[in-house]
Amino acid sequence: MSELNNKNTDWVYKVRKNLASHDVTAEAIDAIIDEVTPEILEGQVRGELASKLFGTPVEFTNQKLGKAPRKSGEFTPKVYEQRTPYVLASNFFIITTFMFALACLQTFNGKDVKGYGPITVLAMAIGGAVIFRMSHVLITAVEDGKKGDVKFPRLKALGKIALLVIAWIAFIFIVLPIIPASINQTLPFIVNVVITAIAAGAWVFLAKVKNVRSSFAARVK
Repeated sequence: MSELNNKNTDWVYKVRKNLASHDVTAEAIDAIIDEVTPEILEGQVRGELASKLFGTPVEFTNQKLGKAPRKSGEFTPKVYEQRTPYVLASNFFIITTFMFALACLQTFNGKDVKGYGPITVLAMAIGGAVIFRMSHVLITAVEDGKKGDVKFPRLKALGKIALLVIAWIAFIFIVLPIIPASINQTLPFIVNVVITAIAAGAWVFLAKVKNVRSSFAARVK
C-alpha cells in the first residue's frame, strides 16, 4: 500500500470506509482491495488514478456490494438511487416523531388540541419526501463536483434545497392554517397512538430488516 501515491491511497481509504459502513466483513474488504491494487499500481505508472480506472469510491463500493459478504444477514443494502424505500423511511420517521409529539400533547392538553388532523399528518409525510430530495440533491452535487461535470455543484444544490424548504414551510404555515378545522379535525388519542405504532414499526422494519435508512441518516462519503 505504501507504493500508492497520495490520491490513490486516499481512494483506497474511502473505499474501505464505505464498505465498512455497509457492514462488509474485514476479510472481504481486504480481498477486494488486494484484487484491485495491482491494477491501480499499473495505472499509476501510466499516470492514471484509481478514480479513472474504477470510478469514485462510492461508485466502486456500489458495484461491489452485491458480491461482498456482510456482517449481518444476507440482505444486500439498496443503493441510494433506489428512491422509493428511502422516501418511505423518511416519511415514517417524520410521521412517528410528529404523531408521538401529538399524542403527548393530547395527554397533557386533552380536547384543547385542534387542527392536527389527517391533512396535517399528510403534510408531515410530504416532509419526508422533501428531506429525501434534499439529501439526494446534496449527494448528487458532491458526486458532480468530484467528476467535474457541473460548475458550482454545491451552490446549485443549496439553491434547490432552499426552494424545497421554502415550499414545504409555505405549505405548513400558509396553506394549512386556511384549511377549515371541520375537515382537518384532530384524530382521537387512541387513533394517533395506533398511527404512531404503525409508522414506528414500518420505520424499524426498513432500518433493521431491509437496511434502508431514512434521509436523516444519509451520509456524504
